[in-house]
Amino acid sequence: MFAFNAQAKEINQEYDFNIPVQSLSQALNELSDVAKISFLFPYELVENKTGSLVQGKYTVQQALSLLLKNSGLEGELSDKKAFVIKPLSPKSQNNENLGKEPMNTQKTLLASIFTMLFSSAGNAQDADTNTAENNAAQLEVITVNARRRTENLQEVPDTVVSMGEALISRANITTAVDVTTRMPNVSMVESLSPTSTYIMVRGIASVRNSEPAVAMIIDGVQVGSATEMSQSFFDVEQIELLKGPQGALYGRNAIGGALIVTSKKPGDTLEGKITTGIGNGGLFEVSGSLAGPITDDLYFRVAGNNRSFDGLIHNEYLEGLLEKSNAGVVGKVQTDSLMDFQKNNDFRAQLFWEASNKTTVNYRFAKNDLTAGAMFYRNIFRLESDENATYEAPISSESNPVAVRTIDTNTLKIDHEFDSGTLTSVSNYTDTNERYGVAGENIGSNRTANVWFQSAAQATEMVDSFAPGGANANPIDYAFFESSVGGNSRAGVFAGSDQQYDVQTFSQDLRFVSEDDGGKFSYVAGAYLLLTERADSIRATWEVPSVGSDIGESFTCDPKYPGGPIISDFSSCSGVILSTQNTQDNSAWAMYFSSDYKITDELTLTTALRYDEDSREVTRIDGPTVDTMGKGVGAFGADCDSVADPDNCAVTGSKVSDTFSAWQPKASLAYVPNKNYTYYATYARGFRSGGFNASGALLTDTYKSEILDSYELGIKASLMDNRMRASVATFYQDYENVQQFEFDGNVFIQSLYNIPESTINGIEGSIEFAATENLTINAAFGLMDSSIDQYDPAIRDNIEEQLGGRIANGKAIPDHTQDDFDNNFKGAKLPNFAHQTANIGMQHNLPLGDNYLITRIDYNFSSDQQWWLDGEDHQDNVGLFDASIGYEFENGLEVRAWCKNCTDVEYDSEYSPAERELFGGAAKDLAYPGRGRTAGIKVEYSF
Repeated sequence: MFAFNAQAKEINQEYDFNIPVQSLSQALNELSDVAKISFLFPYELVENKTGSLVQGKYTVQQALSLLLKNSGLEGELSDKKAFVIKPLSPKSQNNENLGKEPMNTQKTLLASIFTMLFSSAGNAQDADTNTAENNAAQLEVITVNARRRTENLQEVPDTVVSMGEALISRANITTAVDVTTRMPNVSMVESLSPTSTYIMVRGIASVRNSEPAVAMIIDGVQVGSATEMSQSFFDVEQIELLKGPQGALYGRNAIGGALIVTSKKPGDTLEGKITTGIGNGGLFEVSGSLAGPITDDLYFRVAGNNRSFDGLIHNEYLEGLLEKSNAGVVGKVQTDSLMDFQKNNDFRAQLFWEASNKTTVNYRFAKNDLTAGAMFYRNIFRLESDENATYEAPISSESNPVAVRTIDTNTLKIDHEFDSGTLTSVSNYTDTNERYGVAGENIGSNRTANVWFQSAAQATEMVDSFAPGGANANPIDYAFFESSVGGNSRAGVFAGSDQQYDVQTFSQDLRFVSEDDGGKFSYVAGAYLLLTERADSIRATWEVPSVGSDIGESFTCDPKYPGGPIISDFSSCSGVILSTQNTQDNSAWAMYFSSDYKITDELTLTTALRYDEDSREVTRIDGPTVDTMGKGVGAFGADCDSVADPDNCAVTGSKVSDTFSAWQPKASLAYVPNKNYTYYATYARGFRSGGFNASGALLTDTYKSEILDSYELGIKASLMDNRMRASVATFYQDYENVQQFEFDGNVFIQSLYNIPESTINGIEGSIEFAATENLTINAAFGLMDSSIDQYDPAIRDNIEEQLGGRIANGKAIPDHTQDDFDNNFKGAKLPNFAHQTANIGMQHNLPLGDNYLITRIDYNFSSDQQWWLDGEDHQDNVGLFDASIGYEFENGLEVRAWCKNCTDVEYDSEYSPAERELFGGAAKDLAYPGRGRTAGIKVEYSF
């Protein structure tokens, strides 16, 4: 083999590359042809490996780095002017400035790529020095697959945020909540339980009982229910968030964007990883993965995750009970009173078969089991003596409600390469079950979960605090709370509730992605089918103390008939008072097409169009306005009469159905004058289906489809020889039929309604800077404004009337809220998301011989978040600080200390005002606390 010295001028020369994703050996040959250099390497080094997309103007070094991304190899220019390919070094695995993906191996595989650039030896030293200076501190060239083909992040005409494996591990990202705290104009709400998690992107919000507003795609499969959004992230290779409506590719429920999670795949090298750790709150976690070849063309990967957390939030009632004696506790007993406990058991297995040199088959099975605390709200009562003052009750309940969720997923993905492109089929079946508050499963009591969110003992204590001589003595408040709260609390009774959901989905996606051969035109075309079966139930119970016991048993009344429901008599026994049950049978299909057309070498037009049709059928089984012919619960034990009042009473088994459809177009114009800048303009439409509320819903029986038209202008830049990457985008969104949540506390029905017209506009920007070879700094900001332009006056009048009739306070509606009612909420802000966000982070890698000390710090700020339309209740400014510091040994071992919310900031993840919950009696809001400080130590070993 021969090596020739090269002049600096020729080494730094840029070439036009257009190398598609293909086998690594073929990709290296194409690079050789373009740069007029010869490559010599052993075939076994690149066998069964795939080269990444290389498109644009790059030097040979830059193009080689892109080509080898995700291959487990790296290429660098040696002091003898030879390109050397070798396994990723420990430094490369953890230095994000250099952009190498982590891979640990103890095998030594070397190959040299010798340049055939004829030059004089006299300039060789200068060339080496200049190259070293230029490459000493550079950012990773990030490629993404958000638009279903591999692209350079900086050239995508959309706002895309990407997180690689190294960042995911270093920032201790384990759920979608951890993802959203590191992105501007993105937030997340947790309510009721960890299974109820909702992502908000650019003000497009999911709410309780709705479908996701942001599509989540896990390993090519779009999740079918909102509860799947909160599943654990483990053994993940990349996370991408595509902002703005993405209905043109991902269909309904991608109205706010698409969150794409890609797990690590099987490979031809035996490798593994095991992580274990402990932390405060009784945290213990262990996870691991193992991958490698079974035969020459069959590969496997298995990964698992087990995590248990005792919790941090105390139930004051159980805490006092446990201090006296555990002997007084009926049912499951634990040694503390913590409510936010959580246990995850997750498993994933993959098989990858190279059926031929053109066909691959990938099977994936995943199981995600979660058991966690739920419904730990605290009550905030409005005082009768002063409408601007409140009494904030501690978190207290007769039991610690338990949420249980299981997700079983089976996916089959088949790829077949043609000369003109790749045909992909993705088939998926998912079975999801969720329940919480169920009698017999809650900790500390056999009764259902208390949905007054205050134990009878604590409610009595609150009332007595207003009595003469009490801590809050006030005769007006004492008389008011004694009449509205004291009667039930002194009797020890409360209203309970449980909820259960069972969802099965089958989806089939068939698409063709054209070969990107450097021509003017490329495209993606496909068809999609989704079948969903769902059964849901929400029950309300009346719970009374059992004779001779301070803690009652569930359902002590006699059955309505042998084998029938156990209905309460509101006096001597516990039983069900309301039960709303429905089944749903939904079928959705879509066809889509997206294309890129290069008008010139610098100007590309992207057009896309998708048609979605979603047919929904709901069967009424039981409910307050369902005639069960004496077989069900009905309303407070009595059925309505479907013969006498057919307009307001449905016969059990009756069906309602409708079809929701929409065209979702998208168009982008991207101007890329050189590899450093991208200017773009994008228009996109998003769509989220309408649906049916439960029978007897207060505000409306049905809710309409959402439509969002978004307009975005942006610029992306790579500066200072790729040491700095920056982007800024401004957007305007015309939002039609915003879906909002309302709970009818009288009959325990969750329902949705629409706000006809709203607008959201904003700006966001980000910057990432490789300050040195070992220090990377990133920062981002987001600013938004929203406005309700039209509100449904019938909905307004209904809510106003119900508040006036149900709230026992002398002034049922505060003055400021009344002003908004009178103004029909025109100009009011949309609720539930922060209008101002910012985040900043840094990572430093300190070499210590062959080892590294790696420090990462992240800070997230959010502000201007109101909880309902009137803006009366809002979230104060919240700043959360996360950090980690790890010591990495060269043999693949790392010890890392970490913390989240390190300064233990107190804040609310959700706040539900009386105007949204519509309970009767004393006016009160419900607050669901965010998690306090968690910290721990992890030990990680890769081989």
